[in-house]
Amino acid sequence: MMLEQIIIELNNRLDGVGYFNKVYGLAELVEDIKTLNDTDIERSYPAKYIGSGNYERIDLEKQTCYIRQNGSVTQAENEEDAEIGCSSFVDRTFPLRLVFSVKKNRLKPDNAHSDERAVQTIINALQDAPLTGVQQAVNASHINLNVTEYTTDRYAVHESEHTGVRFDVKFEYVYGYIDFDVIVSGDLACFEDFVC
Repeated sequence: MMLEQIIIELNNRLDGVGYFNKVYGLAELVEDIKTLNDTDIERSYPAKYIGSGNYERIDLEKQTCYIRQNGSVTQAENEEDAEIGCSSFVDRTFPLRLVFSVKKNRLKPDNAHSDERAVQTIINALQDAPLTGVQQAVNASHINLNVTEYTTDRYAVHESEHTGVRFDVKFEYVYGYIDFDVIVSGDLACFEDFVC
């Protein structure tokens, strides 16, 4: 429930940027094998789970974005807040990656700095205000969103999200990813029961 609430809030913010034709929300990298000329090719690509064991493949060339987990969720005792009075105060960290494509002609002005401007606009939208809706929904004391890394190197983005899939470079797009952590802090009992 906690991750679902985070994704819903971030999707709303990404919708508001105005860059994307579709905001997929939570996605994952799926792997399969494609047979081509009697040769099996292992491949992986981003997809959104749509239920009943089925996935919808995400095409980054359609001005879209998605978020996926980028590592294991961790939980650690927050000793600073525990001293204030909560004996089981914890920080739960969700490492996430936002992957996106934006057609450069949507960016004004469309010039050599378009990539950086797109990333900064998206980061600003993600960090614009506290995630108070999530905070209330999951009974958290506070929530932080910390950007840890980003790139607009189209080849690095493709390599991080695809294997065994051909990449036809489309220079009219900004491709990027933004790695960030969402750190949810609060009483562990509240997280487990969502009632405090």
